[in-house]
Amino acid sequence: MSLVRKACPALVLFLGACGNAVEQGTPSSMRFAVDTLRLNVGDAQSIPLSVLDAQNHDVAGATPTFTVDTTGGGDLTINGRQATGTLPGEATLVATLGSVVSRLPVHVFGHPNGSAPPQRLALDFRPYGVAVTQSSALVTQLDAGTVTRISLAPFKIVTAIPTGSVPTGISVNRAGTLALVTNQFDPSIGVIDLSSNQQVRRINGTSSTFRTIFSSDGSRGYATLAEGATLVIDPVGGITTARIPVVTAPNGIAFGAGDSLLYVTGMFGGISVLNAKTGAPVTTFQISGTLQDIVPTPDGTALFLASESNPAIAVVSTSSGTVTGTISLVAPAFGLALTPDRKQLWVTHTSGTVTVIDAATRTVLRTISLGGRPRRVAFDRFGRVAIVSDEMGSVVMIR
Repeated sequence: MSLVRKACPALVLFLGACGNAVEQGTPSSMRFAVDTLRLNVGDAQSIPLSVLDAQNHDVAGATPTFTVDTTGGGDLTINGRQATGTLPGEATLVATLGSVVSRLPVHVFGHPNGSAPPQRLALDFRPYGVAVTQSSALVTQLDAGTVTRISLAPFKIVTAIPTGSVPTGISVNRAGTLALVTNQFDPSIGVIDLSSNQQVRRINGTSSTFRTIFSSDGSRGYATLAEGATLVIDPVGGITTARIPVVTAPNGIAFGAGDSLLYVTGMFGGISVLNAKTGAPVTTFQISGTLQDIVPTPDGTALFLASESNPAIAVVSTSSGTVTGTISLVAPAFGLALTPDRKQLWVTHTSGTVTVIDAATRTVLRTISLGGRPRRVAFDRFGRVAIVSDEMGSVVMIR
């Protein structure tokens, strides 16, 4: 028995046995608990960093220093073990403790503040649909049969990509390698290879095609058909893998949290709810109006809904499918998008303005006068700029 009692203190020193305090070793490595830290501008998070000794035990009281590499345009401030986003974009957090160094990618998300005057780029043939990659915008031109690619910095036309007749809706995968465009009057869905700036595949539709969207991992695309169907698309193979019945003239399209549900609005009313994993219809919300874009609220409990027949954004419960509130506007709504930090809702009005709404309080923050006929609005990945298509002959960038 005495041998057992004497063994325990020795184990405490090296192995931490018997539940007593461990004598900590020399820091040997540092480990972040996440692959990428995601921050919003103005929001603070604890830095998830562990300092470990050679036996992978936590070293208490170790105090690394932190620096930030802002090469990717993003920035953050450090206060002790708290990181606060300050500029949207990519950054790298560098932790240093003696000779031990560890690096963590950081993505900082924000929204345009509108402090600079909007920049306008002339573009003919009725600009309409908009999608944005990390460095460029893709804009459909109804009367040209083309998608024009525009660089964001500098803000200028790069090239026009021939598509099909009346290209209307466009979306881009998160990697920025492929786009899906609806050639409304062909009718077809075109797959655009953004490395070559060419439409490389064509998927025929059985009626006019309106809108497209990618799943977050880019493995699936979805496209709506006027007759009341949504196609599930393999964008790499360029084939249709499923056809799901939805409301007539399906127009707005958006994923719920985790890509589990897909919401599709109808221009003659109604919202179809689909199981995006199985492709099965779930239900239809009976909402009247000329429905356009739809966006889930940040908490996923409701949907923001634009309608050309009502000067207000409807707030629709995702559980009951009923309108639980409205946000009054200066004119009926058309385009709708949530900023990448999920703090603001931007609304286009074909009467010539854009309304900016606080997504949490659901109050109007400001109205931006653009003139022309604004259609769709989209943001770059981190929310540094908004791109608005003006059907009367231009594309507008708002910083």
